[in-house]
Amino acid sequence: MAYISDNLNPRESIIHSARITLLALVPGATLLVLSVIGFFGGMLFGQRLTVEVLGGIVMSSMFMFPFALFDVLRTFVQVISTEYAITNQRVIVKTGLVRRTTSEVAIGKVEGISLSQSVLGRLVGYGTITVSGTGTQKAPFRYVANPMELRKQIQAATTPEAA
Repeated sequence: MAYISDNLNPRESIIHSARITLLALVPGATLLVLSVIGFFGGMLFGQRLTVEVLGGIVMSSMFMFPFALFDVLRTFVQVISTEYAITNQRVIVKTGLVRRTTSEVAIGKVEGISLSQSVLGRLVGYGTITVSGTGTQKAPFRYVANPMELRKQIQAATTPEAA
């Protein structure tokens, strides 16, 4: 939370912060593991297979490996470089390691909160929250752990206190 905490306004405090869940690494890591298993499995058990089948397994594993590795590395950089926060004045999303992008929606300008979860996301507890402000402002919280709690925190911050 270095970026967000370093850029708070006077009298602004963080109510809730979140990060991308490490479960975002699962699809790329699965492909990476399958490509390694396919390559070494083909090499170890190749004597039981025909040359065409062995060649297909090994070549497809070698083809898939760099793409899977790139996906894991890209996702890991997203995980470590993305910050989400709800303050008493704003909803803030910061992404990027080298090239930084921030989205901010003032608490008073929040018009809607949408929640999107895949089947896997529902089973293991992650999803995407999109906070929309007046006009075309949007602040997407992608792959956030426990999205229902985050939505409650945003709703609580945007609901005026009963006087």
